[in-house]
Amino acid sequence: MMRGALSGFRGRRLLGWAYAPGQPPPTVEILLNGAVVGQAVADAPRPDLRLRLEHPTGRCGFEFEFPEGEVQEGDLIEARVPGCEVAWTRNPCKVLLRGPSTFSLEPVPHRKLDVKPDGPALIPDFGVLPGRPRPIILRDVLRALFLREVRNRYGAHRFGYFWAVAQPIILVMALQVVHVVLRKRGDGLIYGVDGMYFFLLGVLPWFMFANGYHQCMGAMKANRGMYTYRQVQPIDIILIRCTLAFVIQTIALVVIVTGFYWSGRPISLAEPAAYLAMLTLLYLFTMSVGLIVDVFVTRNDDVRNFLVPVDRVLLFISGVFFTLDAMPRELHPYLLWNPLLHAFELGRAAMLEQYETPCSWGYLSICTVVAMTLALTLYRRNLFRLTS
Repeated sequence: MMRGALSGFRGRRLLGWAYAPGQPPPTVEILLNGAVVGQAVADAPRPDLRLRLEHPTGRCGFEFEFPEGEVQEGDLIEARVPGCEVAWTRNPCKVLLRGPSTFSLEPVPHRKLDVKPDGPALIPDFGVLPGRPRPIILRDVLRALFLREVRNRYGAHRFGYFWAVAQPIILVMALQVVHVVLRKRGDGLIYGVDGMYFFLLGVLPWFMFANGYHQCMGAMKANRGMYTYRQVQPIDIILIRCTLAFVIQTIALVVIVTGFYWSGRPISLAEPAAYLAMLTLLYLFTMSVGLIVDVFVTRNDDVRNFLVPVDRVLLFISGVFFTLDAMPRELHPYLLWNPLLHAFELGRAAMLEQYETPCSWGYLSICTVVAMTLALTLYRRNLFRLTS
């Protein structure tokens, strides 16, 4: 079945595309307020559609230039291919005036199937069905992608869900054993709380960051087959994989803290709201770093080899196992450039009543905003390469 769309205006030229596998480029009729005003052959190059439509050359676009003054705001523009049924997207559309001689198109909502005696059926956008707002569609797409990631990552293994929660617990227990042996203290308390709880406040945020951005590496390239669905965008994959990493570790955090509370171990919940704020900033920062890394990995897969030693260095300079006070004071001015150190230290300060830190909420917020800006800029500039 042939598909097509009205893309928009460039000056007085109407842009669109029409394509059916195995058929020659069709001739598209342009209608203005119900009257045919011209024709255009859909054989112009559209490299942005070659992958999405699986078109061998991408030459499926058409252009039609309206005479000056013929198109006015509020006019109705339609396209049709005589004698052929076409699944149109954004057709028909209403003309909007954006500036002097600058027009745009607004799809006409709730367009019913319209069969003309001398033309094809005009079918509404098959990606945006009448009565389904775009936020609802986005919600359904993200939910479907999330369930797909959960099944692929953990559902294929018998103990997949168990190990997702048990991995940080085992590491925390190992750190506690090492701490008790080295300090030779039977109680194992650190800053007035159980040692395992103290290590948990650094280990779980680290797993959120490390698992989040590691799962983002190569994600958009590995899921290129999904982009044939119009509703799925490359950035959706990054969002879902990062969200899944944070959801799993958050569940582990709730399970472990609940177990400590029931067992009577000394814990502290000084400012849970501040800890949630830290996790929110860490989530946005992780997603931004994951998007940046994925862009570079997609451009050159050898970037993975460089990230492995960087990952190990960050593990030891981000305060995962120890606090900033335990590090040499001469190194503090250099270590404080690391936004992960600020995140983990602020998390401890939010949960432990006896702990104070010189780290700054402002610095962490600025780093998050800068990372998000850089990530979205790189994503926008490399979008075609990411999907082709």
